[in-house]
Amino acid sequence: MKSEPDEGLLDCLARGLSSVPAKRLRVAYSGGPDSVALLHLLSRLQAARAMGLSAVHVDHRLQASSRDWVRHCRRFCEDHHIPLDVMTVDVGAHPGRGPEEAARRARYAALAERCREGTVIATAHHQEDLAETLLMRMLRGSGPSGLAGIPPLRRFGPGWLWRPLLDTPRDVLRAYTVRHSLPHVEDPSNSDTRLDRGFLREEVMPVLRRRWPNPAAPLARAAAHQRETLSLLEPLAARDAETAVDAQGAFRIDAARDWSSARRAGALRCWLSGRGLPLPDSGQLRRIQNEVMGAASDASPVLRWPGGEVRRFRRRLHARPPPPPFDSRHERPWVDMATPLALEHGLLWAEADRGGGLCARHVSAGALIVRFRQGGERAHPVGRVHSQTLKRLFQEWGIPPWERGRVPLLYAGGELAAVAGLWVCRGFEAAPDEPGWRIHWLPHAPATSREP
Repeated sequence: MKSEPDEGLLDCLARGLSSVPAKRLRVAYSGGPDSVALLHLLSRLQAARAMGLSAVHVDHRLQASSRDWVRHCRRFCEDHHIPLDVMTVDVGAHPGRGPEEAARRARYAALAERCREGTVIATAHHQEDLAETLLMRMLRGSGPSGLAGIPPLRRFGPGWLWRPLLDTPRDVLRAYTVRHSLPHVEDPSNSDTRLDRGFLREEVMPVLRRRWPNPAAPLARAAAHQRETLSLLEPLAARDAETAVDAQGAFRIDAARDWSSARRAGALRCWLSGRGLPLPDSGQLRRIQNEVMGAASDASPVLRWPGGEVRRFRRRLHARPPPPPFDSRHERPWVDMATPLALEHGLLWAEADRGGGLCARHVSAGALIVRFRQGGERAHPVGRVHSQTLKRLFQEWGIPPWERGRVPLLYAGGELAAVAGLWVCRGFEAAPDEPGWRIHWLPHAPATSREP
């Protein structure tokens, strides 16, 4: 039975749940008071149970007591018949502006792994979280997209990320945990004033409350106004980005040549967001326009920020996450062509063919050796009269300079037999009706998150 103080919370969640376009519900459950309140509230809703309500706990291993937190979360979920998925992450693999951002990146990357088509992941962000995020972004000089705060619902990979409690004050959630005697853990980093958010929470917000009893509420309204503004601006920026971005996902500099700086910035933000990258701040966007787009035609400029980088090649901008490191001097044998070969910075795999690709006869004679460009290599692609340097061929094929040293070269019997994903060399091609292998190359980079 609902108690009167609970009715507003339960009704709010029920309304929100009915509008969420998903079939499966998972809750990001830290074990703290806010997430336990959300999880317990949803467990009381039949609609949430019908969506297969489950919990996900991300163990950052940053606190000595993190294993105790995992045990606590398991006990709570067992007591309330809620399936729990525990994930351990390496925060060091997700660098950001500081430890707070690195932990957030690691957490959201882990949650993204559990988000499938038709899944919604709910988090317990509340009104004070929204206010703190807004203040932090104001102090960083963020623009409208940053000052819009935390969106209540947004796409998250193939699924959705849902924040149903953004209008709910922290005190309301804490009172709920007391009424229902809900056990929870306290993360000491939440009150660590050495961290930006902890400083705002422990030092700044109490000062604001001495003058304004509930400063989080007007700050949340200010964020809502920014979201309304964005709802008008984003369609315009999306149309500009669609005009400027080519079929390969690169931004055509000439398409934006006559635009104002503000219009170019909007299109660049839309383009970078569409590529899954964290957005650079306004100063970095100005540098992209001035130093990358505006550089001399023979220059190879690059601008990096936490989680992303932009380069220019042939009057186009190319954006990506920072590439994973690899050793270009390292050689790898590829013995079984039917089994993909995982490299430090990508994946090689082969597709069986007949009359095309790399001749299977050469492969059966011994393992292929995967190497990388050291300088001075020559290749003779099938259909060419003469061999040429790899540098010249890569230029002709439009391979950006920063990718050329990362493309796998396949050697058979000490000779260059194929360049992965591009061509087979003369003398190593499969004859008509002869078994062959078509080689594919998928470079990869670490996942990122734009979440606050």
